[in-house]
Parts: sequence; C-alpha cells; structure tokens
Amino acid sequence: MRADLTWEKPVALEEASKFLLDNLTWLLSLHARRRVVLADIWHPGKTLGYLPDLGQRLVSPLNRTVDTRVPLSRYLGSAALAWSEADEQRRQTLRTAIGIRISEAPTELELSIAISDFALEMLVEQLFGETDSEDPDEAAAAASTYGLTKGQKKSIRAALREVITENVSGDSDYVSDLEKIENRLFWRTAKDKVGRILTHYGITFDQEELDQFIDVRDSISHGRPGECDVEAKVKAMLFGQAMLTQSVLAELGWSGPTYDERAARLAQCGRDG
Repeated sequence: MRADLTWEKPVALEEASKFLLDNLTWLLSLHARRRVVLADIWHPGKTLGYLPDLGQRLVSPLNRTVDTRVPLSRYLGSAALAWSEADEQRRQTLRTAIGIRISEAPTELELSIAISDFALEMLVEQLFGETDSEDPDEAAAAASTYGLTKGQKKSIRAALREVITENVSGDSDYVSDLEKIENRLFWRTAKDKVGRILTHYGITFDQEELDQFIDVRDSISHGRPGECDVEAKVKAMLFGQAMLTQSVLAELGWSGPTYDERAARLAQCGRDG
C-alpha cells in the first residue's frame, strides 16, 4: 500500500508505522463490518499484532461484507491497490462511507434508512462531480445538478420567468416562491443519484426495490414516517445497507463474491413476528 508521507519533524519508526497501518484498518473494518483498531505493532516474541488472530473475528457469520470463502489476502490485494491509487480526498470520502456503514447497524430503522441514503448520495457527489474544478464543493454540486454551467442556468431561469409572468398572477404564492422553484430545476432527485451510482458500478438491483427505498426515504425525510409499515422500512433499511456496502466495495475494485444478508434478515424478522 502506497502513502505519501511528509512530517515537519522527525518521528519514530513505530509512530510512522501506525500511521501507515491506519489506512489498512479502514479496509479491514469494511471487510469485518465493525471498526478494526490497531492494537500494536508486531515484534518478535509478542502476541499482539498478528493478522491471523485478527482474522478469526473477520469471518464472523453475522458481520461480514465479503464471502467467507474468499481469502482475506485476496480482498486486501484488490482493495489496497485501489486505496493506494486514490488521492486523499477520495480516501476521505471512502473513510466516511465505511464509517457510516459499520456504525449504522444498531440504529433505529428510520435513522438507518436516512443515513444510507445520505451516504449513497454523498458518494455520487464526491466521486462523480462533472467538472474540471479541483474545488470539492464545485465537484459535488456538478454531480447533483447535471453539470450545467452558470450561463445555461441563467438562460433557463430567464425563459422560465418570462413564461410564468405571462401565465401566473403576480400575487400568487407560486411567483413569490419562484426562486426556490428555479433552484429545484437543476438538482437530480435522490432516486436518480442512487440509481446512477449503482448503474455505474454494475451493481445488480431491482428497480422496484429502489423505488420502495426512495418512497420510504421520502416519507421519513419529509416527516411522514407513519405512512410506511414496519416491513417496508425493514426492506428499505436492508436495501440501503446492501447497496452502500456494494458501492464502497466496487469503488475499492472488488468484483468478487460478497455476502448479502437481506434474505436471512427478512426470514429472521418473519420468525420473530
């Protein structure tokens, strides 16, 4: 795994090693679906720091993202290469997505759905900004607004105002809210953004499941969580978690078998009533 290191003053070898290994722990955390923290640097005669010891936990049947038949070395060989080739901004986006995925499992249904949606939309905005600008905020905006230039947006607004002025009364709420309405014209919907990243990575998904996920997400984000029953929320939660996991794995170059817990979790919910 490659990393560019620059320190203002000399540092101890162990401190530098721990800094480098922190990158590795993020990849292990995604694999284990729990935060993996470096316990110690391996030294001859010590029992801490052996990767095989850590590996016993990485194949927990209830917490994994990669199929347990896949050797850990194969997963790391793919993920570490992609991580090495990523710039720091891309790595930070991946850290955020991994952190969200491994921390959201114990949360309430509604919160988990909202968090998964946020993370998926964040990936689109941060990884697929349609602009040559090095400004991450501009890149994020471009990904969400179809990449239209300021001039194009200005022309569209002018034409829209002309049509509305000719057809709508000046004292209408529609006219007073025109600026808000104009801004909405240039933003992709949540369904578009989530579908975009799944299609980009070639992730197989059921369009009906995506539609249901967005419907539940909308009911929650707009303050109407009671519109959806528990079963719909459970399915939406599991869909969001699975798609986020597969998106991050795909961004890390992983194309091997993954573990999809949705069927088992739904069956368990059915048995629990």
